[in-house]
Amino acid sequence: MGDMGLLSVVLFVIIGIFLTVVVQSSSAAMALTLVLCEKGTIGYDMAAAIVLGENIGTTITANIASLVGNVWAKRAARSHLVFNVFGVAWMLLLFHPVLGLLDGIVTRTTGASPYDDPAAVKWALTYLHIGFNLANTLLFIGFIPFLVKVVTWMVPSREKADEEFRLEYIDTDIPLSPEVSLLEARKEIAKFGRITHKMLGYLRNLLVQTDAGQRNMLLDKLKKYEEITDRIEVEVGAYLTKTATEARNEEVSARIRGLLAIIGDLERVGDIFFQMSKQLERKMADRLWFSPEQRENLLGMMDLLDEAFAVMLRNLDGDAEKLSLDAAVEVEQRINRRRDKLRRAHLKSVETGSYNVKSGLIYSDLFSSCEKVGDHLINVSEALAGEI
Repeated sequence: MGDMGLLSVVLFVIIGIFLTVVVQSSSAAMALTLVLCEKGTIGYDMAAAIVLGENIGTTITANIASLVGNVWAKRAARSHLVFNVFGVAWMLLLFHPVLGLLDGIVTRTTGASPYDDPAAVKWALTYLHIGFNLANTLLFIGFIPFLVKVVTWMVPSREKADEEFRLEYIDTDIPLSPEVSLLEARKEIAKFGRITHKMLGYLRNLLVQTDAGQRNMLLDKLKKYEEITDRIEVEVGAYLTKTATEARNEEVSARIRGLLAIIGDLERVGDIFFQMSKQLERKMADRLWFSPEQRENLLGMMDLLDEAFAVMLRNLDGDAEKLSLDAAVEVEQRINRRRDKLRRAHLKSVETGSYNVKSGLIYSDLFSSCEKVGDHLINVSEALAGEI
């Protein structure tokens, strides 16, 4: 093994990693290790270190393959890597005591010590491989939440819609059961909801922004996000339609119909926000102005939409048992009442000639559009509850 102690062990672990990566198969690497042992090329302790390295090496190919996969594929590959790296780490701390224990077991069962008889090494390595994976699994059962946090940190979810949109949770190249496909689609739709919520934030900033450059940047963002919402509807819709052809029971079919309705509503929300941005752009181009009261009224409607989005996103991220339909209905009713109140006040102001008619028309369209968004948001929660 050499005279470098633990450093020698680590060196042969690295050799095991490299060997597995090169041959692209942990089974082939293990077979090669056994052949080298039987020929006396390497000793028991060297071979044991190589086997530990092979347990890490077998995760490398999966991590390479996951580079083109979605976030779940990447996290699954990283969890496999972290699981084995931590397992090898604690095994290295107990390396020689474990080898001694296996030597005693093999000597009692075969009558030969792996330290002295190359033929006995295969039994010791077999027990090492099985014992390592079994002990590692039992040890890590209690640390699953920690493992989840680690791999989530390593592969964070892309919360912002990039210039080059790409589905994050759905992989159309990997066949899945309809039930699993719906879980993946639900995650993608929850992200869709967060994207439309960001559009509301951009629209709010556009309403109060006075710098021309910043306004143009916000208009460009809203246009880009509207294009993204169109693409999400098409791609997720195609995925759900394909899943529907494989559904074998009415419950799954009903859930698919509900999700299809949801992406339609969210895409329409994106359209409404984009149209509202165009109205604000036209207002600025025509040098029209809102009164402070009108601006505050619109911001108040957007505050209510923020509440409606919060309820909708909780429902999208949660499960059926935690669905908050009552909260969704309550905030939607408040939006309707606020719209009715603003409409009455607006009509009264028009009669008295209190403000510019052109800006008043845009103002009326904007608070009415906010109410329409509220309708689509309540539709999402109702679809999740099966009320479509």
